[in-house]
Amino acid sequence: MPVASDTVVGSSAGDGSPTRPTGDAQRGRGWLRTWIAAHPADVVDLFVYVVVLNLAIEHLPR
Repeated sequence: MPVASDTVVGSSAGDGSPTRPTGDAQRGRGWLRTWIAAHPADVVDLFVYVVVLNLAIEHLPR
């Protein structure tokens, strides 16, 4: 009897887009938390972008 695999296949384009991890990472931590742990510089860049954008919106004259 064949057994279905629970492996998720991600993008292999190499464009830096997040892909869903397979195996234990998907079941244990979740794909987003695994991606964040693997790409801390991207998380910092996103945080800085959001903060700077928020400051610009608040302080630019209407």
